[in-house]
Amino acid sequence: KVPEAPNLVFRLPLQSNEASAMTGQSMTTVGSPVYETVDGRTGVHLNGSSYIYTTNSTGLPSGKDGRVICAWIRADSGEIDQYFMCYGNGNNNQRYGFGITADGSRKLATFRGGYEITHNFVPEFNTWYHIMLVFQGTQEKLFVNGQLIDTVEHRDINTQLSEICIGTGSVNHNATLTGYVSDVRIYKGASG
Repeated sequence: KVPEAPNLVFRLPLQSNEASAMTGQSMTTVGSPVYETVDGRTGVHLNGSSYIYTTNSTGLPSGKDGRVICAWIRADSGEIDQYFMCYGNGNNNQRYGFGITADGSRKLATFRGGYEITHNFVPEFNTWYHIMLVFQGTQEKLFVNGQLIDTVEHRDINTQLSEICIGTGSVNHNATLTGYVSDVRIYKGASG
């Protein structure tokens, strides 16, 4: 069962260089992200040196609060240690997000604090996936295209609000994405 997450607090459609649909936060671009439609879905294409961010993360789930983050993703290449999206304080390892693991397995990983949790899912290149991560209590669940793929236990989450990044783990971080991201959403709380 896909959990319900009734408290949408951040949405960034990534159909064009627009502000957050929820908060009106303006986003800053680094490099040359391109907004385009590929295989029927519009998103932002990031080329491995471009990313998008805002330093205003007011209202997002923090600490050990329950949360749901989701986005459409499409990886272009086999680079490791690529972030699709992340929020929190990257400089102090108090962030939460997901990307491709740094261990060479190309599996989807959750980055939280100074830790990486590798999930049992390897995204195929040039294929769109809807990714949903649900954190509640001490459990994190990964849903791909609406199907539960993996559940892991952890207690080390401590997200501190700072920045929201698309295509990187933090501002001026070197783990940038080569691929697409579309319709990023962050919800407070989770049930189910």
